[in-house]
Amino acid sequence: MRKALLISTAALSLLSWTPGHTTDSPHMIHMYGVGALSCGTWSGDNRGLRATDVAWVEGYITGVQAAGAHMRKQSDAGGAFEGFIDKYCKDHPLNDIEDGAHALAVELAEP
Repeated sequence: MRKALLISTAALSLLSWTPGHTTDSPHMIHMYGVGALSCGTWSGDNRGLRATDVAWVEGYITGVQAAGAHMRKQSDAGGAFEGFIDKYCKDHPLNDIEDGAHALAVELAEP
């Protein structure tokens, strides 16, 4: 029960957080790993780790779903997610990859 409550709380924090919150915001989370990298890193992809980066986005979306969010199913999740993040990062090069993953989660959310 405690684990379910913790996961639900984390999901609500993720879904209610939007880019631009100050560090004083109660919904601000500290992102680690690929999500903390800039969209410029995603777009440049000179690290040769694109597959790892896409897997991180897939894990982010899976985690949001596991926490209780209802989302539309994607038949080619990896390709569709990568395309979404490509466009997001092209349009928002100074944002973090997590910002793009959050925008993707909002886009996939069912009403």
